[in-house]
Amino acid sequence: MVYRIYVEKKEAFAHEAASLKNDIIKLLQIEGLKGLRVVNRYDVENLDRELFENPTSEYRGAPFWAWNGKLDREELARQIRIFRKMGMGGFHIHVRTG
Repeated sequence: MVYRIYVEKKEAFAHEAASLKNDIIKLLQIEGLKGLRVVNRYDVENLDRELFENPTSEYRGAPFWAWNGKLDREELARQIRIFRKMGMGGFHIHVRTG
């Protein structure tokens, strides 16, 4: 079984689409272009249906989490709860001064 997934970034994060739109307007001189969407397609195969519909943590997103200020235990716990609520599979911590 092959599962086909289509993914489009939210408008605030669609930098590739905005850049491509600007290139088309400028280079191809298509002044009337009002919007452009970039949709990525992913094909997933050889995966159990249950695992596809309810992926375990190793198949979920894991944000890059930068710590660059004074750490507060309660605030970190609150953010971890948000990651869990969002369905994240974990996170990558980047500690730096700043």
